[in-house]
Amino acid sequence: MEDVVRLYEAVFYRKSVRQYKPEPLPMDELFALQQETKELEALLPEIPYAIEVVSQEKVKGLFTVKAPHYLCFYSKEGAEGMEENAGYIMEQMALILAARGLGACWLGAAKPPKPMKKSADGLDFVIMMAFGYPDEEPVRKDPKEFRRKPISEVTDVAECSELLEAVRLAPSAVNSQPWLVTGREGELLFSRIKPNLLKNPFMGPLNRIDMGIALLHFRVAAAFSGKAIRISMDPQQKTSAQPVPVPAGCLFSARVTWEK
Repeated sequence: MEDVVRLYEAVFYRKSVRQYKPEPLPMDELFALQQETKELEALLPEIPYAIEVVSQEKVKGLFTVKAPHYLCFYSKEGAEGMEENAGYIMEQMALILAARGLGACWLGAAKPPKPMKKSADGLDFVIMMAFGYPDEEPVRKDPKEFRRKPISEVTDVAECSELLEAVRLAPSAVNSQPWLVTGREGELLFSRIKPNLLKNPFMGPLNRIDMGIALLHFRVAAAFSGKAIRISMDPQQKTSAQPVPVPAGCLFSARVTWEK
């Protein structure tokens, strides 16, 4: 993972950039970014994935933006935890791009051209991210510019509120902020608030990606604080002597532990 200090700082000033200059990045920089995609930390290393840089404007779907480049994420459709893994991996790229002064924006409803629905390895398209030279202010001047829930609506674990501020500021599909973190210091349960029945077919998969983003933000904040965390995606919490109950109206996402 890139210098954790730079990534941690990026958490507090990054923004979704929707206006881009038309000129592409130099080929050597694009090549370096493509190489970087192969060195990212995965949440679930057993799930295969690929990231391809697309330099064209034939992107379709709702809420698309016109950018010189897109990162397309591919993985194994149907693999348990695939969406969370996608969010965790791709948010690293978002923070890396922000740390380098480039703009990036998650595109939850965009689709690549039909010939690019599969990766070169035959993996399935999951989600994409626009990026390039920003044609607007690429960062926030003050964390107060974030439109986010107060920390009291994100967690009731007061002793971890400083660490969880990074989760509070994480981006999410249509700013739905589906995370709820409960438990105790050294053992946290990340839960996903259930979308209603009408929104679930669309928002369900996107909110699982959002939870991967939240877990990456927590990993960065913990690393910055010198904590080596462990993330378990086992809903049975078999390794816990005192499992944390999933709050009403929520679904299990992950259990995060560390030595206090």
